[in-house]
Amino acid sequence: ADAAAALSARDRQGSGQGLLGPGELAEFHHETRSTTCKGCENFCPITVNRFSGGRTYVSGNRCERFFHTGGGPKPELPNLHREKRDMLAALAPVRGDRPTVGLPLGLGMYELAPFWRAFFQALGFGVKLSGFPDAESYAKGQHSIPSDTACYPAKLMHGQIVKLLSMGVDAVFSPCATWNVDERASDNCYNCPLVAYYPELLIDNMDELREITFLHPFVDLNNRRELARELRDALLPLAGDIKMGQMRRAVHIAFLALEDWKAEVRRRGEEAVAYARQNGLKIMI
Repeated sequence: ADAAAALSARDRQGSGQGLLGPGELAEFHHETRSTTCKGCENFCPITVNRFSGGRTYVSGNRCERFFHTGGGPKPELPNLHREKRDMLAALAPVRGDRPTVGLPLGLGMYELAPFWRAFFQALGFGVKLSGFPDAESYAKGQHSIPSDTACYPAKLMHGQIVKLLSMGVDAVFSPCATWNVDERASDNCYNCPLVAYYPELLIDNMDELREITFLHPFVDLNNRRELARELRDALLPLAGDIKMGQMRRAVHIAFLALEDWKAEVRRRGEEAVAYARQNGLKIMI
């Protein structure tokens, strides 16, 4: 490393970026400061180096935040992850004549939240979403996590359930699904086992769920007729008067809502791709 630095200094000699002379060395000053970058949710620990003449060098950063050019603020680039979160946050609670069902935002419910919200709304149920998990909600559900070997997204579900119960819902809905919605893009639409069956673990480890109606039916999202029957059986404790015709209609409305959701995500993705191509930017998926 020392040899490489010496060779670099030799090559830059005469360009104003090489070795310092005696006078410059006498006035040379260097300070370091450790801090945390708050430019995004990663909160990288960084070191800020300040040199004589006002020059600054930052190390420890994991992105290009400190290296963009132009002198002004960094341009705001399309961020589909953030946009999808904003779309989920915009799913407002639903008021209905039937009991209110809570939907925990976690695991497979992220992608299917628009589906289940539309389904229950079509049947006249109230709907409340838990919102996004955070450190506070995680701590409130931590006591019921049976094993540290489970992935963090699964552990977050405990806190999401506790949050929903504090919101005064009449029931919590978190289905078990061996398969996700088949998008005809692969031969494999199996869910991860934790995604598929974690509600079974929740009911066995959370005493709070024994004090409320916890709906965790096994459902087949790729057979609409069977799905309608499975959901009708599951909802008997809340509404035994729902007819099969109403159930099939609600399932149909839910799939339409999911397609509209996916179409909007695709539209925003196409806009992001177009922006990147127009500005000669790289695209990360």
